[in-house]
Amino acid sequence: RRALMQSGEMQKLIDSGVRGVTSNPSIFEKAIAKSDDYDEQLQQWAEEDRSLREIYEALIIADIQQACDLF
Repeated sequence: RRALMQSGEMQKLIDSGVRGVTSNPSIFEKAIAKSDDYDEQLQQWAEEDRSLREIYEALIIADIQQACDLF
């Protein structure tokens, strides 16, 4: 979840020894559907009439890049 990275919790996990993370479409689906972390951005992009594929790719790239940057 995006909040894990934005809150600093992911950095704490890394500092305590976590050496990697994983992701897949199912994980993203749960993160998007079961939190409000993405609501504002989804609303904005929907209003811009972006395709579902564009939105999905932008979300996963942003989250994966943010996680990679922590390592």
